[in-house]
Amino acid sequence: LTLTGTGSFAGIIEDGTGTTDLDVDAGAGQTVGLAGANTFTGGTTVSSGTLQMTGGTLGDVDAVTGAFDQDNGAVGAVTNSGGGVTLDGGTASSLTNTTGIATVTAGQVTGTTTVNGGSVVVNGTDDATGELQGDTTINGTGVLTLTDGNVGNVINDGTTDGSDNFTMAAGTATSLQNNSGDATLNGGEITGATDVDGGVVTNDGATLTGATTVSAGTFT
Repeated sequence: LTLTGTGSFAGIIEDGTGTTDLDVDAGAGQTVGLAGANTFTGGTTVSSGTLQMTGGTLGDVDAVTGAFDQDNGAVGAVTNSGGGVTLDGGTASSLTNTTGIATVTAGQVTGTTTVNGGSVVVNGTDDATGELQGDTTINGTGVLTLTDGNVGNVINDGTTDGSDNFTMAAGTATSLQNNSGDATLNGGEITGATDVDGGVVTNDGATLTGATTVSAGTFT
């Protein structure tokens, strides 16, 4: 099934016999809105334009060269392959960022978040809007930026090259396991343990409530 053009689709997309994938090919600068009580569990690929979801249920979503904007509802695993992802509400079961930017403002990722490249920005509030509930793993040149909101355990396996893989300005993180890569903590709070097993962690204003252990790497 392919959705093209622009406008809001208020009907219901649901599984049928031999459920196939949904392709959103709206075109550059165009937005397709899903406003119905959808119950579709197949995969959704955004090839062009923007898919805006305001309710219902979708399966896994991959923003390839188009963008995904979730305002409400529930989706499965969300992957940003370069098109861009914005979670303004609702829930996603997991988030993987390969390239480009994924922004979490009022949505919640209930499972794991993996940042293999590009950037994940959490810009929520302290009342659990804008939240990565599961573990977040940063690999390679990936970047996690917490400007406010809440994240769970942060595992930094990034590349130590002088640029930050994890920055925190406000909000809370459950813990930080820094195995490699750089992390700068300008504010906010790590409520659990901070373990430095490699890389560079700079604390310039954050509250570290739990124990801080430095086994390798640098902590200042």
